[in-house]
Amino acid sequence: IALGGPVALAPLILAGALVGGLAFAFTGGIGAALSLGARRGGLLTAVIVLPLFVPPVIFGGGALDAFASGLPWRAGFTLLSAYAAAAVALGPVAMAAACRNALS
Repeated sequence: IALGGPVALAPLILAGALVGGLAFAFTGGIGAALSLGARRGGLLTAVIVLPLFVPPVIFGGGALDAFASGLPWRAGFTLLSAYAAAAVALGPVAMAAACRNALS
């Protein structure tokens, strides 16, 4: 609304931000855990994590664009939710394994 978007998009933007935020947080946690023991952790984080940030942006943006155009938007939001669910389910396991690997 602050950027001049239609008010009808606000609920989907909020839902997409909540679901996408989970995906970003857990994906970023995996990257941070992987770069824990590395000397050049920033470069490793950029190479590993940045490509994993692209699908949530595409799915969320596609759902919003489809909703604004009056097209079916549930497929994009469902894919975004599935990505977030996979990140939430697999993220802690991957983070623990990466931390265990960095400590040994």
